[in-house]
Amino acid sequence: MGAVLGNVIAVGATLNIYGVFVNPVAESLGASIAVMGLAPTIWQCVTGLGAPIVGRLAGRVALRSLMLTGAVALALGLILLSRVESLWQASLLLAGLVAVGSSLLGLVPTATLVTNWYVERRGFALGMVAAGATGSGMLLPPLAAWLVGEYGWRQAFLILGIGVATVTLPCLLALIVDKPEDVGETPDGIAPAAEAEALKAPLPMRAILAERNFWLIALAFGPLFAASLMPVLFTVPYAVQIGLTLQGGAWIMSARSGAAIVGKIAISALSDRLGRRPVVWGVIAAQFLLWSALVETRDFGIFAALSIAMGFVASALPLQNALVGATFGRESFPRAMGLLVAVELPFQLLTAPVAGAIVDATGDYAAAFRAFMPVFLLSAILLAFVKDRPVASSPAQST
Repeated sequence: MGAVLGNVIAVGATLNIYGVFVNPVAESLGASIAVMGLAPTIWQCVTGLGAPIVGRLAGRVALRSLMLTGAVALALGLILLSRVESLWQASLLLAGLVAVGSSLLGLVPTATLVTNWYVERRGFALGMVAAGATGSGMLLPPLAAWLVGEYGWRQAFLILGIGVATVTLPCLLALIVDKPEDVGETPDGIAPAAEAEALKAPLPMRAILAERNFWLIALAFGPLFAASLMPVLFTVPYAVQIGLTLQGGAWIMSARSGAAIVGKIAISALSDRLGRRPVVWGVIAAQFLLWSALVETRDFGIFAALSIAMGFVASALPLQNALVGATFGRESFPRAMGLLVAVELPFQLLTAPVAGAIVDATGDYAAAFRAFMPVFLLSAILLAFVKDRPVASSPAQST
């Protein structure tokens, strides 16, 4: 539960509430919407490029201390955002306390925590954590919107910052235990094989970067994550293009998020039973078929059903994390994950501008979706070359 909470706050109190604050902050500070659009890019760049550092820290510093530091930094950043008088002040806070805080609280530490505690049910546990981040997209934006409407954007940031501190800090203190061995247990509570896994020394970062599996995973999942941003960013305007109202498109997105929560848990649990690679291939095939149908339909009901189904099979992140855990082991997982986040970042940063350019040139969101569909074939092929056996461990070294 501590890992779920960390991911909920790290994503929910940053990226997921961004849209609520765009217009009021832009109007108050005299900024254009284009300039405000740089905010999520700044957040992504700092969190992505800083991920290898966080991964290294997660292997050396107590995860509870790391996540508590992140919660304090994020809370302080939100509180200080309520006092900004200029864009440069807001940018410094976003790139500093907010982004750094969410990095120390979110993806790499929470996935490391789960990997430490689970082996046999690792896929299911990682799916729960990923579902928490998705669920925050349903819960926190309405709360933030209500706060902005009632008290204004400055007070909303202040209340959210205080809320992050008062809710997150005591929960992390009560719930986070770094490793089962710290309390006399083993991963899954049973497996002696998992206990042996804990004795492996972490691979140096240069050894991870030299590992063939690392680059195959990065090149398979990086473009796949980029393609997965398309429905998140463009389902609503695509719905409007085919004749739905803005509200109708928003309801489809809300239902899609709900389906994604269920799908991430169910499909990740299935990977524990059937194996990670077969399930990843199934997810890729399902997405390709659903996208193929989506770009051909103009029927409102079919469009909604396909979009919701696409949300259900959008489960690549927990499956990648489980694959990384199986390949690199518990001790090397945070370093490998931190490096992967940084390597995969450029793919995700390109999604919006490339898709936007295609829409500008063609006037059709379907064309943008079609342009990303070859990614599914590429990812499926690359995954065929990922080794099933774990990477050999080595004596601990400083890097």
